[in-house]
Order: sequence, then structure tokens, then C-alpha cells
Amino acid sequence: MIEEIFKTHKRIVFFYSGGKDSLAVLMLLKPYLEKVDVVWVNTGDPFPEVLSHMRKVREFVPHFTELKSDVRSFVEANGFPVDVVDTKRTAFGNYAFGPTEYKVCSRFACCGENLWEPMTNYILDHGVDCVIRADRGEERARGIDRVSAVDFVFPIFDWDCARVKAFIRNA
Repeated sequence: MIEEIFKTHKRIVFFYSGGKDSLAVLMLLKPYLEKVDVVWVNTGDPFPEVLSHMRKVREFVPHFTELKSDVRSFVEANGFPVDVVDTKRTAFGNYAFGPTEYKVCSRFACCGENLWEPMTNYILDHGVDCVIRADRGEERARGIDRVSAVDFVFPIFDWDCARVKAFIRNA
């Protein structure tokens, strides 16, 4: 699958999170790193260990880009991202019903502004025609395969966690 991606696409990006699944995909991409942009979205609040890891990745890959967003400002304005949203505690709920002790928002609103928007802008600004994702089926639903002229590929979608860990250990 990986080899085919590079035969059929000109501008390929891999959005790298630093997690084990992303690391496995990065290792799969090792023979092709000259031909892929590895992009990390720094939301502005990473753990020190993540920053250290990203410094190592930046040294390892030829084309590394760090995008930035500001999750702290987002949370201050919109509340904490949660799965179940109490509408009275949202920014609009605080406006309509009065202030609450804390605010919340949909996790999709937070991810949208702090991850997906910077990634979408990168795709559009750089003429990307293929996005490699490190999603696995046991953790989430399969995403879209194509939007406009951009293909989304999932090389480890059928892998389970044990296979990812074994691959990383043995690579």
C-alpha cells in the first residue's frame, strides 16, 4: 500500500501526532521520507516529553513542519472540550442564562479549531493530493477516503494495538 501511494500522488503529507500509531506509520514511511511532508500540529499545550520527541523526529525526517494553534485561548473562550455538553455551560448558554462556574464545549469544536482547521489550511495551501493517517479501526470509525482531489489513506487501519507495538519493537 505504501509504495502505491508514492506512485500515484505528487504531494503527500503525513500528520504526525507522536503517538504509537503515528510512530508505526512513520516507521513504515522510512524509505519514502524524502517524498513526504511530516506535519505536527502543536496545540500550544504539549507535555515536555512530546516536545522532546518532536525535536528528535524533526532531526530524523527531511521535511518536518510544525503548525501552531492555541488550545489554551480556545478553552478560555469556549470552555473545556467534553463528550456530553451541558448547553447552559457553553459560551452561548453563559450569554443566554448567565455565567456558570466553568464553561464546556463539544470536543469536535475544540479539535476543529485547534487540529483540523490548521491541517485543512496546510492541505489547501500546499497543494496536497494525499494525506496519510495513522487511524486504527479498533479505535475509531474509518474516515473519509477522498475529498475534492485529496485522497486519505489509512495504512494501519486493520492493525490492532498488539500489532502496532510489536512492529515498533521489531523495526
